[in-house]
Order: sequence, then structure tokens, then C-alpha cells
Amino acid sequence: MLAVINQVLSLSAEPPLPVPPAWTPLPLGLLAPRGWALEQLLLQANSLSGYMPLSTFPGADTVNQSVWVGGTAAPKGGTDQWLPYWANGNVPLLMLLRAAGPAAVARLDPAA
Repeated sequence: MLAVINQVLSLSAEPPLPVPPAWTPLPLGLLAPRGWALEQLLLQANSLSGYMPLSTFPGADTVNQSVWVGGTAAPKGGTDQWLPYWANGNVPLLMLLRAAGPAAVARLDPAA
């Protein structure tokens, strides 16, 4: 019995070796959309994502007056959480377009 206890204690005395990572994260901007994927991202940026104030979803009329951006507009439709959800989609969208290069950014609609 004492031999088993000593064996267990000796096994737990040594820390386990760290496991090497299964993958290495790529640097931001290393991958860029091209072709069909780039066209779809530009379509999204130049459409509803870019024209939030003109949208027809509930609460769209208060987009630019939200308390999230320093406005005083009361939320319509029961929520003022539209900005975090919109940013969760638009920030990666714009970062992907920036990674595609200046030619892709130049194709963004300035009115959007």
C-alpha cells in the first residue's frame, strides 16, 4: 500500500509538460477577400449595412441619436442595443475590405 501511495505522490510531484499549440494565429490583414467574396462584402457595405439611417427596421429613425453615440433619443421597439449588434457585423466587414487594399476601399459608396 505504501508503495502505491509513493508512486502516486511521485507522479503528481512533476508538473505536466505543456502541450504545443495546435495552430498559430495569423497576423491581422494577412488574408484578404478576393473575387466573389470581395464582391459580396462590397455589396453588403454599400447596401443596408452602410445605409442604417435610411433603413426601415424598428428604431431606424433614431440610429444617429442613440444614447450609445451621445444622443438622447428614447429607444423604439423596446431596445437600444442596435449599435453593438451593428458594430459586431460592420467592424469586421470594414477590416476585411481594408485588408483587400485601397482599390476595394475606393469602391465604397461615400453616401453609405
